[in-house]
Amino acid sequence: MTPPKEKFTLPETAFPEAIIHYEEPKETALEMIRSQRDPEMVKRVDEQINQEQFVEIDDQSGSHLKLETRFLNPLPDAEQQKTPIALIAGWGCSYRNIRGLARSLAFEGERPVIMLSLPGTGNSDDPPESWLHEKNFSRQADVARKAIEQVMEKQGITENNIALLGHSMGGMIAAQVAKNHPDFVRDLALVHSAGVRTEKPIDLVSRFLANAGYEALYRVRKYFESGMNPEWFRQLEKHHRFGAKIAENLWGNKRFRLHFGQEIEALAAGGLKDTLQDFRGNLLVVSGSGEKLFPENEAPETAASAPHAKSRIVSIQHEGKHTDPAIWHEMYGINIAHYLDEFEKHETSRQ
Repeated sequence: MTPPKEKFTLPETAFPEAIIHYEEPKETALEMIRSQRDPEMVKRVDEQINQEQFVEIDDQSGSHLKLETRFLNPLPDAEQQKTPIALIAGWGCSYRNIRGLARSLAFEGERPVIMLSLPGTGNSDDPPESWLHEKNFSRQADVARKAIEQVMEKQGITENNIALLGHSMGGMIAAQVAKNHPDFVRDLALVHSAGVRTEKPIDLVSRFLANAGYEALYRVRKYFESGMNPEWFRQLEKHHRFGAKIAENLWGNKRFRLHFGQEIEALAAGGLKDTLQDFRGNLLVVSGSGEKLFPENEAPETAASAPHAKSRIVSIQHEGKHTDPAIWHEMYGINIAHYLDEFEKHETSRQ
């Protein structure tokens, strides 16, 4: 007789506040996790990821926008009872950059997952020109909320609130959604979030691209000193293919101006802690000891900036990095799904 497989679980959490450090799991643990997944669920979710979907909304200026979305429903509709979670990706990224995390959340949390590509990313429309002059992420937050609500309506989800997750720059946008619509966001998960500190745009861009593997950027840093100078990218072309790719369009490309102009300026201005001051839902802040872009010591500081939150959990993954597919998709998904379930249990116990 074959012995039952050992189930991989995370420990219960000491609510309402805790800081938890996790060791990097061995490959055997990851294989154990994957082997426990229902094949029918895996098939259903993988088919849903490949189903092209769009929503159409109007932004604050009245501009009509078509946005790319995905909806993952791991369980048959009749069995679905959990609060949906929506994911917002980071700087210049579409939903494709976090679909591995979304897939893991769907499997481990057995809850609906909504993904979207904000204007200027993926197959979504470009933003209107007026976006390029904004000093914050209010436009992105407004569009994200409207898109999420429309997906929920299309899917027949009657929940009046959600769990919202933002990675990197997406964390600032998610926090802004929570601030503007406190009754809409019950649980907020900030994963390697940006915006804790104020800094110069040049320092943020150089650190981000160097963190992504473009060490050659430091050799042409001087071209950034007078602002977002296209000559900087022409020089970059000599050192790395990344420069060749973006130098083709430079400032004539609206997406390029959005990501290297408006978004960088808003990111460098910080403001995440101020945005969280009045948040009264459940807050999960996730970081990793391998994080170089936004160091792990910013995570407890971020949680502390939400003094009115019902629950505040800080989770630090051993050697977790800003983008690390080997651990990011699997273990972060398991970690986050666990705490969302814990939040849900405690919400029920409060009623």
